Amino acid sequence: MLNHLHTLTFGDWRKESTDVVGEFTRPGFYVMSAKAHGLKGWFGGRHSYIVHVPQTGQHDVYEITDYETLTYQDVWDYTAFKPQALYNEASLFKVARHGFQQWFGAFPRIESYTEAWPTEQDLDELCEHYPHKNDEFSLLNVNCNTFVSWCVYSARQHNVQLHFPKTYGTKSDAYWKNFYA
Repeated sequence: MLNHLHTLTFGDWRKESTDVVGEFTRPGFYVMSAKAHGLKGWFGGRHSYIVHVPQTGQHDVYEITDYETLTYQDVWDYTAFKPQALYNEASLFKVARHGFQQWFGAFPRIESYTEAWPTEQDLDELCEHYPHKNDEFSLLNVNCNTFVSWCVYSARQHNVQLHFPKTYGTKSDAYWKNFYA
């Protein structure tokens, strides 16, 4: 009984699908999210990330994840903004993977879209200046949603209106004012 309950609530995320389940219809920057795996997802947790879709070529996904997850997703082309991170330590990455790839069985959805983000280089620089880049991951406080809320706040500073729903780890604009240069 306990083993069955464990499988339902946590399960082995590596057995879940990471298939691509959609396509982007136009180039730009997308705020994406997918239901978190297991118990976290049951309580409303979401894995959120930013996708840059160029006119041609590979999508770049900006997300908080770990080397173990990237290995399972068979992703070997990435930039780690905290290169000394441990194998299973959540860190900020720029990843060459498809933005509509399932997040371990969960279908991703578009939360917001813009063509007006300044440039991909600006987003890279934003990652370099992310205030929690070197902080320890915290499920409820500093996670992938914290990073995405930083990006959304930063876009608003450039008069780019993006939307992002409140979920675990999301920070308000008032919070980010303390960090934004």
